[in-house]
Amino acid sequence: MSSDVVEKSSKSVDTFDSAWLQDCLPIYYRKYFPFGPFFRWLNYGGIKGSGFNKREFSFTLIGDIYIRFQSFKDGPSLEKEIIAKSPIKIDIGALYTHDPRNRHTIHPAASFRPVQRELVFDIDMTDYDEVRYCCQGAQVCENCWILMDIAVKIIQKALADDFGYEHILWVFSGRRGIHAWVCDESARTLTASQRSAVAEYLVLLKGGTDVGRRVNLNDNRIHSSVRRAINIIDEHFFKYLSKHDIFGNEERVQKFLKLIPDIIRDEVEKSIADLETAKDKWRAFQATVKTFCRKNSQKSWQISMLAEEIQLHFCYPRIDIAVSKGLNHLLKAPFCVHPKTGKICVPFTADNMIDPNNVPTLNSLIEELDNVPASKKPYRHSSMKDSINVFDEFLKKLERSRTGRDMENLSLDDW
Repeated sequence: MSSDVVEKSSKSVDTFDSAWLQDCLPIYYRKYFPFGPFFRWLNYGGIKGSGFNKREFSFTLIGDIYIRFQSFKDGPSLEKEIIAKSPIKIDIGALYTHDPRNRHTIHPAASFRPVQRELVFDIDMTDYDEVRYCCQGAQVCENCWILMDIAVKIIQKALADDFGYEHILWVFSGRRGIHAWVCDESARTLTASQRSAVAEYLVLLKGGTDVGRRVNLNDNRIHSSVRRAINIIDEHFFKYLSKHDIFGNEERVQKFLKLIPDIIRDEVEKSIADLETAKDKWRAFQATVKTFCRKNSQKSWQISMLAEEIQLHFCYPRIDIAVSKGLNHLLKAPFCVHPKTGKICVPFTADNMIDPNNVPTLNSLIEELDNVPASKKPYRHSSMKDSINVFDEFLKKLERSRTGRDMENLSLDDW
């Protein structure tokens, strides 16, 4: 390691200077990027002829140089090129009919097209700006991350229970979002229209910001997936309220009251006026709705599900369906370094949500090198260890599903 890199990496791991990338990224790729497991994932079971050489990669280099349609014959060639170029971002695309590098030699040109792609989902915290009161824009904290936790749990259950998908890889985006990679063969071979159908199935919120209540339910015709989402949100709703007091000031109260139908708005406003905590106000609101429905049975259909509608309005996942619909959309690779934060895009599980403020960073990993055994894979003996273990378990299950063999004794670091 150069003395210049040592000097830069000695700064606090809580700070990050993007100017460090040029010096530190080559070290990260040589020492920490898990090329073996990464290749095994995209080669789907380590089976030759899987089409890996037809997979598109794109690199963003220092200086905002963007290179698309990169492809590689195998894992070692991918590793060699990444170490040589040290991209500040790696994106993964589809498998094509032909090697993407040779696309200009293909005739007719229209025969070059994407044919297989993981079903992917992108959830960005900026899409929650209307319902979070701690941060805005690119800023995130543990308070607003509650919404991401809810989103992961809802989407995981829908994909597993309603579509039967078993191989879902969750990855922190490195800054303000999360990505899901659905890797079942039945998901990878979906057509564009089928992907659209799955994505639309998971979309519940309609309209933009400040359009009032964005969900309308009929108690007699609520789909089981919506009821399940309501139950998940209900388990976490008071935690959300404690961090995002939707009654915290007059502006927020008025914003909340806009979600209430005219027939009961005045009563709700009176019921919450003199209460102190968000929890008490919410319970008073629920009680007011129940009392109104009991006394006005003919009108109850309008508001019988009002509390659940508002919970969904605040906490249901915001999905960028454009990312999910197309086969040719590229998505940031796991284990990239986010160039603005220095955070590693690490995998996690739906049952153990990632803490965005407690993930390995480029400069913390550089500092750890002195304590990593020289003969071992550094990524298995560093702060990346837990996320590597998550990736290992995902890979073992994925490979077992393809080969029928137990992979417990397999070294996933091998090509």
